[in-house]
Amino acid sequence: MSPSPFEKQLLEVLQQLVQHPSGRQGPTENQLDLEIRFRALRNAMGNFGRRGTSDVALLRSPSLSHRQLTFVKGTLPKKGSIVVLKRDGTTDTYDMGQLTGSPPLVLTVKGDVVGVRIDDKAGDPVKFGVPHRI
Repeated sequence: MSPSPFEKQLLEVLQQLVQHPSGRQGPTENQLDLEIRFRALRNAMGNFGRRGTSDVALLRSPSLSHRQLTFVKGTLPKKGSIVVLKRDGTTDTYDMGQLTGSPPLVLTVKGDVVGVRIDDKAGDPVKFGVPHRI
C-alpha cells in the first residue's frame, strides 16, 4: 500500500523540520539570526547571564559610511575573533585582523550592511549590533 498524497506531503515537511538544507541537523540560518537578535535584546533588558549559558551582548552601533564600517574604541570584545556581516540575503565573514587603524577600527565592506555579529574563535556569537548610516 503506497502512502497517500497527504502522507507524502507530511513526510516532506517533517524532513525539512529535522534536516538543515546543507545536510546538517539543526535550525536554518534565518532561525539562528532571529535567535541571536532576541538574545541580545533580552540581555539588554536585564536578563544577561541568568540562564547559565554564554550569551550575546548588544554591540554599540558601528557607523557605516561610503563602504567603511567604523567601530568605536572599546566596543569590540577581547574574545572576539570573527566579524560576520549580514547583507540582503548574504553573509560575509572577516577575521578581526582585517580591521585597520588604531581606534576607531575600520573595515571596508562590499555594500549595505544590515547586521554585524562578533563571534569568538569557536564561532559562537559574542555581540550583535545594527550599524547606523552616516
